[in-house]
Amino acid sequence: MTPIVTRAPQQTHDALIAYSNVATTASSITATSTDGDNVASNMFNGFTFDGWKADAAGTQHVQINFAAPVTVDYFAFYNTDASEKGATIKFQYSSGGGFVDAVSILPIDNSPQLSTFPPVSATAFRVVIENATSPAMLSVASFGEFLPIPFGLENSFNSPHNSQQYSNITNASETGNFIGRSVRKQSSDFTVSTRLLQYDWFIQNWRPFIRHAERRPFFFKWSDS
Repeated sequence: MTPIVTRAPQQTHDALIAYSNVATTASSITATSTDGDNVASNMFNGFTFDGWKADAAGTQHVQINFAAPVTVDYFAFYNTDASEKGATIKFQYSSGGGFVDAVSILPIDNSPQLSTFPPVSATAFRVVIENATSPAMLSVASFGEFLPIPFGLENSFNSPHNSQQYSNITNASETGNFIGRSVRKQSSDFTVSTRLLQYDWFIQNWRPFIRHAERRPFFFKWSDS
């Protein structure tokens, strides 16, 4: 199934794409603790099999420093066991007198999370795993300035949550007895039309995004709900 995203007679909301990850330009990335090779910088490399893991329970954080102030209005991540550890994940920025929460998330599962907030500029940020009952991990984290798509999505837009596809593998013993089934998620295609975009916006914003998407992951938010 391929959802087609076009401009609707009634615009229901504005979609956005979060792909610009300023953490990749940081001058330093440090952690309060690290479990073996699961170092702090792994959290930003875009690989779901990799990430940062603390070596202690409780509250741990990764601090990301920049040589000059950067502006940020989103924080996103995917693949964490924080929900299993009862942990809260916070994204903070330095206000000069300490660190202030930009967003606080209490994961209930391992679903991708994307939060936006009014733009802040700072030279230091923190990703905090708070009150974990045992050492927790986090990967595919990203923060920076999101890219708004300047048109709404139609009411009939079929979100990835509603168009999931699966493949089933039935397992049998040597004697033919049923011993279970493996269910694997598959990717679900959808299309965002660029026909209605202004040419200058397309050149300035869409082309850089496509170059990124050819090689790296990104986050797509089609609705606030």
